[in-house]
Amino acid sequence: MLQFMKVGIFAAFLQLIAVTLISCLVSVSDLRALVVPATNAMTPTDALLYFYAPLKWLFLLLAVGIILTDTKYITFAATRIRHASRLMRPTVPDHAANTLLVLLTLPTAGLAILTLRQPPDFVLALSSYFGQAGRIWITWSALMSVGAVFFGAISHAAWRAVHMRPLDPGS
Repeated sequence: MLQFMKVGIFAAFLQLIAVTLISCLVSVSDLRALVVPATNAMTPTDALLYFYAPLKWLFLLLAVGIILTDTKYITFAATRIRHASRLMRPTVPDHAANTLLVLLTLPTAGLAILTLRQPPDFVLALSSYFGQAGRIWITWSALMSVGAVFFGAISHAAWRAVHMRPLDPGS
């Protein structure tokens, strides 16, 4: 079990690095002038929402890219999942791998949807209490995309376990 968890941890760490670098780049740079129209009619909150909406999609696209990337870790985890699935039920060899695939695809889809949604009201209230109301929008999307990558990478390994060809005739 720990072998395929390493795949998710590795992929989530890559996503965390990516969203942190993008967030820092956006915070430090003066990209706001390029994205937000130069009108005085927009309130700072409107400008913030207008500016961070593309970042949610960028985080999700990065997550999909990391999930779908084939690495040696994915291949190794897929081999281990395939072997364990065949040991558990020899009559239906891919049953456990299919079950794992379905059970991990659901949280991946849920977290991907939450990446695009606004934070819950209680999170917004807590962040405004601590004076970080503006940053919680990007933080929420970033953390949900990290979770989607964690489960998505493991479900990708399970998909590979179901659809990979055996390396030798005996397996």
